Amino acid sequence: MRAFGLAIGQEATAVRETVAGRLGDWRFRLDWTTPWSANATKGSAVGYALLGWLLQRTRLRVSITSAQPGQTVVIVALQSTGFA
Repeated sequence: MRAFGLAIGQEATAVRETVAGRLGDWRFRLDWTTPWSANATKGSAVGYALLGWLLQRTRLRVSITSAQPGQTVVIVALQSTGFA
């Protein structure tokens, strides 16, 4: 699994809204599993099954954690691409 982490000098609630907005701009659908972690999906499993390589499906796992006061760590991990 490919992943990256990023430390941001803002409070966690502001970072959560920024991450949600940016992923929404990139046409990802967010499913918040907890207040601080989400699955982000772009594309359609049905479309990929019907048209194969013409349509891509990407799933990300996003986790937001408070580090020190005023600092937040965002971890984005690629869960899968394609039909999976």
